[in-house]
Formats: sequence, C-alpha cells, structure tokens
Amino acid sequence: LVDYLGKQTASFLAYLCLNHNILVTKEKLIEMFWEDSKNPLNAMKFTVHRLRKCLEELPVSEAGSWILTQRGGYSFNCANLSLDIDALNIPLDVSSLNEEQTEALMQQYPGEFLPGLDQSWIYTYREQYWQLYLQRVQAAALSLAEHHHEEQAETLLKTRAFNYRGKKTILRNIALLEEETLDGK
Repeated sequence: LVDYLGKQTASFLAYLCLNHNILVTKEKLIEMFWEDSKNPLNAMKFTVHRLRKCLEELPVSEAGSWILTQRGGYSFNCANLSLDIDALNIPLDVSSLNEEQTEALMQQYPGEFLPGLDQSWIYTYREQYWQLYLQRVQAAALSLAEHHHEEQAETLLKTRAFNYRGKKTILRNIALLEEETLDGK
C-alpha cells in the first residue's frame, strides 16, 4: 500500500479507516498531516481526490464513495469494513477457552501494526493495540493455568508477545498456582 500510495497518503487512508464512520475534522487532519504545508487545504483535497481515484480502481462497487465529504471534514464509510484489530476491543471470556480459541488468540496480532508507516500518530495506536493484545494473552494464560491447562498456557506465552522477563513472571505465577492446587489436595 505504501509503495502504491506513498507514506503520507497511505497514512491518511489508514487514519480514516481506523476512525471509520466518524467525522474527522479538516482541522484535525491538517494538524496531523499538513501542519507545515503552505497550502494545507489544497494538499488535503488533492490527497482525498487521489485516494478516491485509487479506490475506484478496486473491483468493488462504489469503493470510490467510501470517503465521504461532510460539513467540516471527512469520514470513511464502508458498510462492510471490519478491521482485525476490532477483535481486541471485544471482551474475551477466558473461563471457557479451548485449543481453537487459544490458537486464534495467538494469531490475533500477527506482526507490526501498519508496517511501513512511521508517522507519530501510528506509534500511539501501535502501542495501544499491542498493550490490549498483551493483556488478553496474559489473562488467557493465567486462566488456562488455573484450569490445569499449563501446557496450553505455556504455548500461548511462547508467542512473540512476551519478552523473557514477562514470560518468566507469568510462568512463575503458573507454578505458584500449581503449588496451591497441590497443597489444597
């Protein structure tokens, strides 16, 4: 996407998609993407025009109309848009995790968020979603261990999600849970 659109235009599209169905004001967009531009309004209009042309080339009907011009700004409105990261905002029921759900959780954050883009706003989103993912993995691993599925818990923690110290802390908690269970028998 970055090779085709360029970093700034790809970043602009990503921002609109992440805020889909929400009006993003022209002022906010200018502040984020064209703060140093001599003519930011024209730069923004050109970017929107270019994106619409690119979207029209997609083999999807009405893709060119996904970027809506609204009073005061723009929004990205695609009825069928679902982002994989939206799953991170859905509550996770860790009490009934099975192997399939554990595997799906391991694949939920497969790599870098918005690779190839390095604008400052992306780092905030990247960190936010990474932390959500880590919280889900940790909660799931601890729940699996509490329900005597230590092997699944360890497998989950072997994902690239946790550094050595994080794994060590959680594995120590799992070991303590095992000891408490043995002591309770």
